[in-house]
Amino acid sequence: MKNKMIRKLQINPAPSIDVLIPTVRISKPRGIQGRGVVNSGKKKFNVLPKLKFNSSGLIPAIIQDKKSKKVLMLAYMNRESLKLTLKEKRTCFYSRSRKVLWRKGETSGNIQKIKEIYYDCDNDTLLIKVEQTGPACHTGEKSCFYRKIA
Repeated sequence: MKNKMIRKLQINPAPSIDVLIPTVRISKPRGIQGRGVVNSGKKKFNVLPKLKFNSSGLIPAIIQDKKSKKVLMLAYMNRESLKLTLKEKRTCFYSRSRKVLWRKGETSGNIQKIKEIYYDCDNDTLLIKVEQTGPACHTGEKSCFYRKIA
């Protein structure tokens, strides 16, 4: 859809380790007005309260290779894992089966360095562009989406 607006999060370094919710820079398309969207291009504010987490406190995160544009994987984040992702500039997710936080590559070494984070027009899905080290899939495939249906 042409009119679907996607907002970009640019990660700013946290002023101190004690910051609970990192401040992020949001890039909005220029020239769009209304519903809190200003014509200034960039505005600094805390976007985490605007994000819509599901009833389990999770938000889906689509992980995409910044260079190749290939979708690597889909995982879920809770507020804590998103804050850690912003702070550490590498992906951290919430495991729905194990009920714990996990950092991509903590055992395999196949880390994902954050380049950009976007959230969709409904505020309920993240798109995270990364620099991937090694394969993204636990099977050893570059992407978790290596099986084709049609």
